Amino acid sequence: MSPNSTYWMNYAIGVAQRAPQSGRRVGVALVSEHDELICSAFEGEVRGASWYRILRRRIQEFGISSAHSVYLTINTLSAAWSFELAELLKEVRIDRVYVGLPDPALTVTSMTIPSLY
Repeated sequence: MSPNSTYWMNYAIGVAQRAPQSGRRVGVALVSEHDELICSAFEGEVRGASWYRILRRRIQEFGISSAHSVYLTINTLSAAWSFELAELLKEVRIDRVYVGLPDPALTVTSMTIPSLY
């Protein structure tokens, strides 16, 4: 991880800290090949919308088709049991992916995760 990568991960963490106290703390930053912020989002930024839906809306508004890197504090599962990061990667070509922490819900032993195969 380069010094700039550390900066952007800390930026994503700062974005996540804007989330409502009662919700999960997720922040994401999409960064260009020129090391500039393209856009960011956090869980709870828009009531009832996940960080992925918020970021996806911004990507569509700006006409973004690629980015150098994405910095995500937590790789979350959607209501449909798919990883939201995987959904993002299907829509936008991203060269590098940095994920800070696993989703705590994924470590719950009573939870069964459907097979991806």
